[in-house]
Amino acid sequence: SRGRKRVFIDTDVVTEAKKRVRHIIDSHDCLIVAYSGGKDSMATLLVVKEVYDERGITEPIKCWFRDEEVIPQSVVDWVKHTADLPWVSLEWWACPLKGSYFRLNEIKPYIQWDPGREWVRPKPDWALTQKDLGIPDGVVLDQYSCDEVMAARHRGKVAILNGMRTDEIGRAHV
Repeated sequence: SRGRKRVFIDTDVVTEAKKRVRHIIDSHDCLIVAYSGGKDSMATLLVVKEVYDERGITEPIKCWFRDEEVIPQSVVDWVKHTADLPWVSLEWWACPLKGSYFRLNEIKPYIQWDPGREWVRPKPDWALTQKDLGIPDGVVLDQYSCDEVMAARHRGKVAILNGMRTDEIGRAHV
């Protein structure tokens, strides 16, 4: 583990997560929850909500959903449900984004919401598109440039929170 020593602390993961969220609120101008509709991002969103409630912060929590086009309708429905909560302010993006899929032991690249092919499902009416975001035609974002575009939409120091299981941390940026 690269010279790190495992140390056990006398606390729980929720307490520590809330400490981190408080630190981010105190040290950043803007906090955004990257929301996928999965259990990890929902847990992150709920921890942020608890801290907002404890601190008396009444503004909606900024969330951001990158619609990957090939997601099941149940996920679309769940994210829409979350977006409709009164304490959530969710931006739903559906724009060309580099992606990949695994088929026959091979990783294949593809572009989500590629304007040059028929889409797996229609874009939701409420989704922000490439044009809405001021991204020139022909530009395809990747995960990192997408984060930069999101951060640039806000003033000051921006923190984008991702929900992630510990078993994903080692391979998160591979």
